[in-house]
Amino acid sequence: MMLTCLATAEVLKKETEEANEEQVLVKLARIKALKELAYIEAQAEIDVTRGRGHKRNGDRRGDLNATAGGGRSGYGR
Repeated sequence: MMLTCLATAEVLKKETEEANEEQVLVKLARIKALKELAYIEAQAEIDVTRGRGHKRNGDRRGDLNATAGGGRSGYGR
């Protein structure tokens, strides 16, 4: 009886340790995901800001090319 209780206690202790390790891994994964999300959101904000600037510059290039007899920008040719 005593050995059975000790064996059960050891099994429960091991299962508790494994569950704690899994919980730590989940928390670390969550932290990593939140950092990645913050990075992606910051990049999106930068892209939006740059995109507006590029659009204005692209419009200017188009205007210059149109007055010079060219088409849109010469990129990609």
